[in-house]
Amino acid sequence: MFPLLLTLTTELHAYAHAIDSIRMSHGREPIPVFIGENPDRQNISFMKTFTFRGVSRAKPSTVLSNIEEFITGNYDAIYLNGKGDILKITLVRQKRKEYRRINLKQEERNLFDALNAYRHSRGLKPLTWSRKLHSLALRHSRDMSRRGKLDHRGFGNRFEESGFNRCVENVALTPVEQVGTAIDLWKESRGHRKNMMDRHITHGAIAIDTAQAMAYITFFACGK
Repeated sequence: MFPLLLTLTTELHAYAHAIDSIRMSHGREPIPVFIGENPDRQNISFMKTFTFRGVSRAKPSTVLSNIEEFITGNYDAIYLNGKGDILKITLVRQKRKEYRRINLKQEERNLFDALNAYRHSRGLKPLTWSRKLHSLALRHSRDMSRRGKLDHRGFGNRFEESGFNRCVENVALTPVEQVGTAIDLWKESRGHRKNMMDRHITHGAIAIDTAQAMAYITFFACGK
């Protein structure tokens, strides 16, 4: 049972990597890919599921080529599930919330710039923004906002998917209109400050997702 489960998880991660590659090859932003989880139907405006059988020996790129037009489309998340020789790929568009009045992408960049300014003030090199690490961070921010809980669940999987051999992560929860305070909150914590000042990390990203009036923020950075 355990070897079979391990093999299945490894194959699903291979599909997650292939999805990122396909989207990037078409100039699309990476989006969160959830492995072994089911979407929350209450927050979904559109969902489409594709089921494939007999995929254990097929290359991910071969299977995904059948739905490439959908994977490169305007979706918010992709869910991968498998059992035995069956693969299910669910493409999701989330409901747009009226309370999202801030430009999340701009706020993410603003926080990242503030973090790099803090590193510079301490004589450290700035981090390079990584689309891949942003995708992993966004997946976690959305997971936290969906569950309404601030934590580091799944850090090991994010580390594994990053492709680096060293990663750090900070999370924060603030009111939506106060997302800019996240860096200051991390500065006040010894552990969070240590992560921001790590000399061995070179690439990173900050991702924000909102639930009602609160913002769930993830800083994920790695190096070799």
